[in-house]
Amino acid sequence: MSEEPQQKVPATGSSRFFSVIRRSLIITFILTCTVLAAGYMWIDMVRTASGPHPQATLFIVEKGDGTNTIKHKLFRAGLIAHPLHYYVHARLQGRSYVPKAGEYQIPARASLADISALFHSGTVYQRRLIIPEGWRSYDVMEEINQAEGMTSVILRPPAEGSVLPNTYFYHYGMDRRALLAHMQAMMEIKRAEIWVNRDDGLPYKTPGQLVVMASIIEKETGLSGERGLISSVFVNRLRKGMRLQSDPTVAYGFVKDGVVPITLTKKHLASPHRWNTYRHKGLPLTPIANPGEDALIAAAHPEKSNYFYFVANGVGGHMFGKTLAEHNRNVRTYRSLLKRQKQE
Repeated sequence: MSEEPQQKVPATGSSRFFSVIRRSLIITFILTCTVLAAGYMWIDMVRTASGPHPQATLFIVEKGDGTNTIKHKLFRAGLIAHPLHYYVHARLQGRSYVPKAGEYQIPARASLADISALFHSGTVYQRRLIIPEGWRSYDVMEEINQAEGMTSVILRPPAEGSVLPNTYFYHYGMDRRALLAHMQAMMEIKRAEIWVNRDDGLPYKTPGQLVVMASIIEKETGLSGERGLISSVFVNRLRKGMRLQSDPTVAYGFVKDGVVPITLTKKHLASPHRWNTYRHKGLPLTPIANPGEDALIAAAHPEKSNYFYFVANGVGGHMFGKTLAEHNRNVRTYRSLLKRQKQE
């Protein structure tokens, strides 16, 4: 017997309803995934896209700056295209992201991810301050006080000869007094190191006297190859009980009083001030400048020579003499050179 064909059961109203719900959920899920994917792609693009700034830029995060403050400061500085970008990025990173206060150098075209990573690392920008060899402590004080980005003020010059000339680095917001203390600590370390390794039999007995001698050497010549010979002249004179007769020591006494002589005269050389080594035997009571490492080494290791005199040679160096007669000839040579230069 043949089977009767089955007849389709018409869908009920409830089944049609659930079918519509399923289709709606699927469509909603697909749309949500699409929106999330698009949002993720947008955020990732915003995070990693090159910044709008064509040059490296200094940017300061102050203590207490929050997300809202930083986003507007970044936008005003031209480092991001819109404040919302930083806000969304910071929120997505959560509590693990902690920007540190300080000054930062933002590289040209740095992305938002690069900028926030820099803030989080706390790798602040290092400013530079150069203290040249031979500066007086008053000049050092002025240079530090005029340096930008530091706090406090140094009210009086440090002790003469207490600062080691060098290139120093500091960060925004650093206390000027702390930087000066660091410079002085570096001098103490360098002075002790050189003093321990000094030659035997030097005519000065303390590290402080070594600095005094080095400061005179520093002011007498800027040629590194001459420092050892200049040192030998002064050491020889001290051993013989002769006056040092160093012009920079005379000039220093007048500069201390606010007078800067352009040319030293006989009147200057006869001044009784305590740094005048034409009038007083031995070393001055204090340094006359802040000597550099090379001058300190020259004071600790003078060359071996029989020289007792030197005079400028007119071309940046000096002529050395063993006797007064030889020195006088060198002086005449120097004066003749000056006369020819003036006529030319």
